[in-house]
Formats: sequence, structure tokens, C-alpha cells
Amino acid sequence: MTRRAAEVDEATAREQRDALAVREDELIDLRLDVPALDRVVALETELATLATGAERAERALFRTIDPELEETPALWNEVWSSLRYDEELHPLVQDRYRAWIDRIVRLLDEGREDGSVPRSVDPAGAGWRLAAAADGLDSILYLGLLDRDDVRELLASCVRRELGQ
Repeated sequence: MTRRAAEVDEATAREQRDALAVREDELIDLRLDVPALDRVVALETELATLATGAERAERALFRTIDPELEETPALWNEVWSSLRYDEELHPLVQDRYRAWIDRIVRLLDEGREDGSVPRSVDPAGAGWRLAAAADGLDSILYLGLLDRDDVRELLASCVRRELGQ
């Protein structure tokens, strides 16, 4: 390789690293993103209108495949890819993901208290399994392997099975 070619390769590699760093900075800043906060407020407002913990848990899960959140899968794919290269991003994503699962578990707990979730259901186990199902179905939808109606039906069947309905 000539010296010039090596300089071009190094410059290209530097540009790619810089572009990745900018993207990662933008992703980190998303935790402060006003539209994202607006979606959280909208979800909390919507959940407050539902009568039972089971209904609230189901709606929170279905929000993962909601058409108004269409950009979310692409964004999360970028985030997941960045985790390999950004040690600072990892705990932020882990905390956000854990908070989502904790919300599902908490809503299932509320359902046990109000009688909409059977006492035999373990909220932690069911919450993790339902979160995994919703997350996987969101990816399947994003890839176009199934249409939204099929994904909604699959998620509904997962909820019914977990809640013994």
C-alpha cells in the first residue's frame, strides 16, 4: 500500500469513527428528547384511564407495536449497535430497558391486587416473558416478516397465556 493510500484509509477510518461518535452523542441525548418525554406522558395519561392493572399492562405492551411509534425500532437498532463501542451508553440503555420491564411487572402486580391478574401469576416472571415477546414481535414487525394485525394477535395471545385467560 502506498503512503497516500494509507493516509486516505486512515482519513476514511477517522471520518467513520467521528460519524459514529456524533450518532452516539445524538442517541445519548435522546433520553432528554421532548417528543420521547411527550410519549411517556401520553402513555401515563392513557394508562390512568384504564380500570385494571391487567388492562394497563396489556396497553403498555401494545405500545411497543403502536404505529405512532414507528421510528422507535430503527432508533433502538442504532442504540443496540452502538452498545458494543460505547461503555457510557450501555448503562443508560440498560436502565431504560429495566425501567420498561419494571413498569410491566408493577402493572401486573397492580392487576393481582385488583383481581384482574390471577394470584397464581408471578408478575416478575410474566413481566419478563411478556417484555421479551413484545420486543421480539416489534423486531419481527420492523423486518416486515408479519403485518401489524398478525403481530397484534400474537402479542394478545401471549398476554392471554401469561395471564391465564
